[in-house]
Amino acid sequence: MILSIAPTPPAPKQPRDVVDFLNSADPYEPAAVTPLRWEKFMKIMHKLGFEDSQEGPSVVRFNPPQSFKTREYIVFHKPYPDPTLQPAVVTGYARRLKKVYKDDFTPT
Repeated sequence: MILSIAPTPPAPKQPRDVVDFLNSADPYEPAAVTPLRWEKFMKIMHKLGFEDSQEGPSVVRFNPPQSFKTREYIVFHKPYPDPTLQPAVVTGYARRLKKVYKDDFTPT
């Protein structure tokens, strides 16, 4: 009997900004983490499939896409008065996202 195993299709390529954001959680990534404007962060979350809802003046809840196994939402705070996420915050947000949804992200 001959068994035929179909090759696994390659994971869809993520846009460069999404890859850079997710890689900012990696302490061994050689690229330096740079500040990130809140609007850009929102676009990255939307590209990942998350839907947002405003929970307060600076609190945003992100619901995962239906395709994710993890159904838990995640909350991030919009910085004010300057809506720029500093490098340490970018790294922290990326780490939290990868920790909560570790089974849902394809390798970058």
